[in-house]
Amino acid sequence: MVSTMEKSIQDIFNNWLEKNSIDFSGVFSASGIDGVIFRQTSGYRNRAEKLPNAVDTAYGIASGTKLFTGLAICKLIDDKKLFLEDKTCDLLPYDLGQIDKRVTVYHLLTHTSGVGDYIDEEADDEEVQLQNLYGKYPAQLWIRLEYYLQMITALPPKFEPGERYGYSNSGYILLGLVVEALSGVSYQQFVKDIIINPCGLTHTGFYRTDSLPANTSLGYMQDEDVGEWHTNIFNVPLIGGSDGGLYFAQRI
Repeated sequence: MVSTMEKSIQDIFNNWLEKNSIDFSGVFSASGIDGVIFRQTSGYRNRAEKLPNAVDTAYGIASGTKLFTGLAICKLIDDKKLFLEDKTCDLLPYDLGQIDKRVTVYHLLTHTSGVGDYIDEEADDEEVQLQNLYGKYPAQLWIRLEYYLQMITALPPKFEPGERYGYSNSGYILLGLVVEALSGVSYQQFVKDIIINPCGLTHTGFYRTDSLPANTSLGYMQDEDVGEWHTNIFNVPLIGGSDGGLYFAQRI
């Protein structure tokens, strides 16, 4: 029997789809203190083979990965291995080029560092910049976080540390490098050990885009000129990093 709450959420979800003319592909799930109230799947995890999405399909969550990076940093703070006031230049064993030496962990976490962003989402020509970036630095080479430094350290600061908010992918790459410097393992391994495994997320991880496990959704981009859908394998890192790229599936 459908509950009043379930029916209300279903109506809200369907009205949202209709109002915005959205061809939804994924899983919509609403939960309360007693568990799942309403859940609906739609679309394909593989368009060519028409393989439907399931409630436990894993999806690339892009910048949703930053939440996991924040939790990893909080774990190091809880363990007294790190403090918000620590300066990035004191934590990392790299030449940080033009990165301001006053930038702290707090600045990186709160997107107030002013560090030059290798993907500047505040720029009007963000998409053009991104395509040029992948032309110079092919996606299959984006594996270790150190690789990103050449794209970041040569950039001039966008503003003084703490001056304002400015969404920063570069800042979260630096946080991932902090995790690696203090833990002695890769960022991906640390997140797996202290978040993914303890939470019982059995189908969540930093999967290679060229060898995704079963029941994992391919990412797609639409060519608006011809209306065709193509996988995004050449437009995302081979292995996700601390600013994006985790594949996540909810626990069932």
